[in-house]
Amino acid sequence: LAGVEAAKADYGIEYQLVEPKEISEFEANFTDLSASGKYDLIIGGGFDAVEALQKVASEFPEQRYLFVDGEVTGCDNVTSVLFKDNEKTYLVGTVAGLNTKTNKIGMVVGVDSPSQNIFVAGYMAGAKAANPDVEVIVKYVGSFADTTTAKELALADAGADVIFAAAGGSGLGVFNAAQQGTFKAIGADVNQCLIDPDHIMLSAIRKIDVVIKDGIKSAIDGTLEGGTMVPGLKEDALGITNEGSKVEIDPASLDAAQTAKDKIISGEITVPSTIDEVK
Repeated sequence: LAGVEAAKADYGIEYQLVEPKEISEFEANFTDLSASGKYDLIIGGGFDAVEALQKVASEFPEQRYLFVDGEVTGCDNVTSVLFKDNEKTYLVGTVAGLNTKTNKIGMVVGVDSPSQNIFVAGYMAGAKAANPDVEVIVKYVGSFADTTTAKELALADAGADVIFAAAGGSGLGVFNAAQQGTFKAIGADVNQCLIDPDHIMLSAIRKIDVVIKDGIKSAIDGTLEGGTMVPGLKEDALGITNEGSKVEIDPASLDAAQTAKDKIISGEITVPSTIDEVK
């Protein structure tokens, strides 16, 4: 919504907000908006809505769609946006690797899948590049909505004093475990420092507002093309933040993350996208 509001302020657009309460409502919502013929661009997102939009977009080939955080294939009228999530996790890995006092850091991940292991690859690569002595312990919850298991996994990471929660809703279990004082946590996708400023030191974020505003501008200019875009740090689609956190972070580690960011943007650093690529 922030991206749409920014576009409204800068470009004078008007918009209607529709908020489905159930996955089953996605298709009907997309259909109603598309059939109205009133909208130059319809924006949606999330893997839960991919199937619904794929069906509706094929029925309304003249309607333009922007779909964030998911990929709709086979529809030239849909611009899908994924993210180079390994680039942002490289940065938080850099910070984690330089702030650990035990040389052990952890990561609790939602599921063991290629799309999730991109997060793991970046985190491991950043940590090891910054601190060759660091050990990265990775555990999988098996769900994005199992806080109990996530908490248990985090508490079982003996010796890890920084743990990155990249597990969707399950990540709340990691933050709960951090309250026991044995480690500091890192959040994902949005600024989760605000959830618990005393125990969450940093967050790796997707700047979805920037992506949506840029997409709207492209639609206005007539340059929005169908297919899949995968923006990263260079496009200002990703970043890290400790805004709102009360956890002390070594300033040198944040400087190192900025240096790594500059090198990724310039192409001097190529971030691995699979765990096997991590040296």
